Amino acid sequence: MPFSTDAEIPAVWTCPRHGIEHCLRIDDDSDWQPPKGKPPRTHYVMLLERRSVADLEVLVDQALAGIRRQRSSPYGRVPIGDRSYGFRFEP
Repeated sequence: MPFSTDAEIPAVWTCPRHGIEHCLRIDDDSDWQPPKGKPPRTHYVMLLERRSVADLEVLVDQALAGIRRQRSSPYGRVPIGDRSYGFRFEP
């Protein structure tokens, strides 16, 4: 994080991307603790809220089977669930 040469460097700041407050230096001796509360929801966590791992495995198997059927063409479309997805294969 860039700072002005004549400004006082803060001991802590809030990360604009993650919203986590952290210390200035990695070698700082303070005992940093992650913020309390709910952890940020990742894309994977949100995916698991919508589908089970077994459902995801079925979708991956369908996609791979469709790609294998069209292996002779570098471009194609594969139905996965109720949608169709395009792909490009580069050997």
